[in-house]
Amino acid sequence: MVTSQRILQVALEHFAKHGYSGASLSKIAEEVGIKKPSIYAHFKGKDDLFLQVLDYTLREEFQATIQYLKQHRQDSLHDCLYGVLALQLNRYEESVSMMFMLRVSFIPPMNLHEQVMHRFNAHLEEWEHELNHTLQAACDAGELQVTDPNQVTTAYLCLCDGVLTELLYSGKPKAFKRLDASWIYFWRGITST
Repeated sequence: MVTSQRILQVALEHFAKHGYSGASLSKIAEEVGIKKPSIYAHFKGKDDLFLQVLDYTLREEFQATIQYLKQHRQDSLHDCLYGVLALQLNRYEESVSMMFMLRVSFIPPMNLHEQVMHRFNAHLEEWEHELNHTLQAACDAGELQVTDPNQVTTAYLCLCDGVLTELLYSGKPKAFKRLDASWIYFWRGITST
């Protein structure tokens, strides 16, 4: 593995576990098997390393979500949308990238807040676009009768935010409990005519 890629991977694990403030470039370098000054041959500093780790995780996690959405568009809308939320909850335990991304999106480092949110929102807009496309296709197929699929996307993302917040603070079992309770009303709300 190329040194810069190895640094990114180890840094991801450290940032996910210890946060921005708690992660140490010295410890990252030690785990990679290099001296701390060698990190600066690949990255400008801790901020640059953190933002590159963030870029990697945002691409990976949003791509996984969008890929799932595209692969399951032929499923019922109910199963497709619920499946995306379940995927995110399950990935939190399976993927250090997801853990890092969620923590950073809710509590970004103060000195990098604007840069983090700009990056996060750019990926979120792409996901919203795919959700809108999926919902519009469901409307066109007669599976969903709503006047504004964009409002459904907004409500869905709100549900997603609530479930992911529960995941961060209370863990996967409670997050699934919240998802299942909320899902009934969300689905009923968008499908009742």
